[in-house]
Amino acid sequence: MADLRRIRTPLSQHWRRIRYQLVPVVSFCLAVGTVFWLWGQQSGRAFAVGEVEATRIDLTAPDNGMLVSAGGPRWELFQSVRKGQLVARLDDQQLKAEIATHQKRVLALKKEMSATEAQLRVEFARLERDEASFEFEKIQRLRRMELDVETIRLEILDREGQIAADRLELSLLSERLAQIDQLVRDKVETPARHADLKREHDVLEKQIAGNQAALLEARNQRTEAKRRAKAMENSLNLPTTRPAALETYIAPVRAAIAVEEAVMKEISLEIAALEVRVPFDGMIREIFRRPGQTVRRGEPILTIVSDQTQHVISYVRQHHRVGPQVGMPVEMRVRTLPVRTVKGTVKEIGPQIVRVPRQHLSDPQVDEWGLPVRIAIAQNQALRPGEMVDITFKPNFGK
Repeated sequence: MADLRRIRTPLSQHWRRIRYQLVPVVSFCLAVGTVFWLWGQQSGRAFAVGEVEATRIDLTAPDNGMLVSAGGPRWELFQSVRKGQLVARLDDQQLKAEIATHQKRVLALKKEMSATEAQLRVEFARLERDEASFEFEKIQRLRRMELDVETIRLEILDREGQIAADRLELSLLSERLAQIDQLVRDKVETPARHADLKREHDVLEKQIAGNQAALLEARNQRTEAKRRAKAMENSLNLPTTRPAALETYIAPVRAAIAVEEAVMKEISLEIAALEVRVPFDGMIREIFRRPGQTVRRGEPILTIVSDQTQHVISYVRQHHRVGPQVGMPVEMRVRTLPVRTVKGTVKEIGPQIVRVPRQHLSDPQVDEWGLPVRIAIAQNQALRPGEMVDITFKPNFGK
């Protein structure tokens, strides 16, 4: 019987057998290795939820009064505002009346000062006949110096009152100029009207600048006059040789001037309280009052929120098994499109464990407690305030 040749198994059959028997084993081993590798990579890290810090502030009424237009566009929700921008003003009619009354009192004090100087001149002429001496001549010089000090104080008050009144008028002109400027762009008002207001505005600005220069000079003169009067008083060994008439006539005027100086300081504070300005760049989130409405001191007018931030707030739970440290690197995954990873570092750590806010909870029905941390991010990351991000802490940063 002829020998039968052995039929060789095709290579494809061998490869199929290897694939069916060996590949599953290799795949299983690779999967197990990958699991352990991932486990090692993730062990020691902590995952949490963070919220991009949102700066929010309520602009409140600085005093009682009626809101008037600040000269800009009408307030709208989500309207952008800039740091230092004037967004609200209180009506200044009552303050203008107070300034006018103050100026009249200063004018009356000037007349009273002239009368006091005339009375002192007569009184010292009488005393000079009874007591003519070198010391008495010094006292007369002291009288003139002290009167000069009070006269300069009145001049300062007069300048301050005029500057305050002009600033209120300039503020009104600035508002009207801004409104006319918009109307001219909309071709509702003629450029000639804008030019007239601009000319009036510039003239008033120059007037204020001139009064401020004169006010500065008057204050320097007051300082020098006080110095000379004090030096003269020290050289006379007063009050033993000081005539009673000097204090009798000057003291009431001096006290009245001091009262008006206090009134002027109060007026300055009231002028500053007329305006409500934005403390940072952002946008209007809520509107509580509008121009034409009366407000009381402390009542909210607008809510401003910042449109930029550099920090993220997160809470490290106890089961995270990581102790956050200042400077620890952090990776944050943004949930909104486009999905991207933002790097940051732990900047500040809270002093105690606190209740985690609701928006940070994985299950809103279950309360959690955690250690608050504040994470600094780069300024150019463009994260939206209030946005939620997924955070990975990297505690091995010091290794």
